[in-house]
Amino acid sequence: SSAGNLVIGTSGKGIDFSATSGTGTSELFSDYEEGSWTVTVATGSVTGATTAKYIKCGTSVTVWVEGISFSDITSAADITIGGLPFTAAQSGQGSIICSYVGASSPNTVNAGGTTVKLYSSFISGAFSAVQHSAFNSTANQLYFTVTYQST
Repeated sequence: SSAGNLVIGTSGKGIDFSATSGTGTSELFSDYEEGSWTVTVATGSVTGATTAKYIKCGTSVTVWVEGISFSDITSAADITIGGLPFTAAQSGQGSIICSYVGASSPNTVNAGGTTVKLYSSFISGAFSAVQHSAFNSTANQLYFTVTYQST
C-alpha cells in the first residue's frame, strides 16, 4: 500500500544515505524525536508557566524554553538550569532573550551534562556566569534556545 509511515523495526537501523557522495563518517539517519522536558533549577524553584520542548535529530539536540521565572532572585548562586532531555557530549552554545534582568544580562548559554548555565560578557569580552540576583523582579522571564550534541 502507498499509504502509511515508514517504520524501522530494529533499534540502530535507519535510512542509509551512503549511496550519496560525501566524506562523512556516518550516512545513516537512525534517530528522530520531538517532545517536552521538565525544567529544574539548582537554586530555588521555577515558577510561572514554562514551556520546554526539544527536537533530537541523530545526535543533534535543540531545546528551547519559554517563560522561566525564578523564585530566588537574591542568591549569589549561578543560574543552572537542569533537566535537559539528553546528556550533552560536550559544551554547546545558544542564544537568550530575557526581561526584567539587571546589568549582567545573559547573552549566551552553555550546555554540558544535563544542565544549562547562563553567561554574560561585557566590553572586556570576558564571560562570567549570571547569578540569580541579576533578575530584579519575581516577574522575570527567561527564554532561550540551545543546540548541542548528545552522547
